[in-house]
Amino acid sequence: MESVVETAVFVATILILHFILTSPPDRLNTRQIVNSVIAGSYGNVLVVLAIVWQLHQTWSYVVLTQIFIFISQVQVQRAVSALFSSVGRAVAAVIIATGFKWVTGMIISAFF
Repeated sequence: MESVVETAVFVATILILHFILTSPPDRLNTRQIVNSVIAGSYGNVLVVLAIVWQLHQTWSYVVLTQIFIFISQVQVQRAVSALFSSVGRAVAAVIIATGFKWVTGMIISAFF
């Protein structure tokens, strides 16, 4: 449940950034944005394998998979959206969305 809510927050953040940064606000292709976020999260398969091979406690592996997922999200956002075609904008958008995602995960972990 936690990862579903975190992913929903990530998608919502990207959608909100699209809405805020476009002037005048253009018609959002929500399906394309949702699909791009899911495509950028394919690195989470490595997390599942880490649990199977009991590597999820190794800090170097955790850092490596998080960097891989972050770079994947940046590349996908650059490829899909003209708004985030520059590296700086794509990195900023993914950092903001990832921050909201992590805060949501901490809140859920603390209360549930």
